[in-house]
Amino acid sequence: MAEGKSRPTGDTHEDDGSEYTAEVVNLSQTSVAQVQAEMVRMSQSLADQIMATEVSVHQGIISRIEAESVNLSMAGSILVETASFVQSEGGVGLVRSQEAMLKSSTAGIVLADHATLQDARAGLVISREVQGESVRAVVLLARQVNAPVETLLDMRRVLLAGLAGGIGMGITFLFGNFLSRRRR
Repeated sequence: MAEGKSRPTGDTHEDDGSEYTAEVVNLSQTSVAQVQAEMVRMSQSLADQIMATEVSVHQGIISRIEAESVNLSMAGSILVETASFVQSEGGVGLVRSQEAMLKSSTAGIVLADHATLQDARAGLVISREVQGESVRAVVLLARQVNAPVETLLDMRRVLLAGLAGGIGMGITFLFGNFLSRRRR
């Protein structure tokens, strides 16, 4: 484990058990297992887990990020938990944030109090307020939407799909019970 100001470069491999703890960590063209710091800056790097106050990544991939502020540019992450999230031209699996902004990006699931999506795609967006431009989502659940949104399922369609699915399951079980009683 490296302590103090850490600026690893070169080939630091994940299987080395690389862990960095410092106030400021700058990573460039490297791979690490875990980083704990006040501020983390990454460029063309990989990390399993980052825990920090502020994270800035350009062309990197991180499995899990826990931070107060996260800024990803042409980067990706599987799970991000943060107060403020900004992503441009990248992808994220799941983001839980108070404020989330996605620009020309793709997300699996966005859970946020306020979400701003500009030319972004998402599988599921759950937010109190959604705003932006050119928003595409499979499912969008929000109290207030201030954006042109293209959804596969909106609130009304989700309710109708749930109702139709419930009726279909009910009929299937009813028919199954009828057949099982008849065999006795």
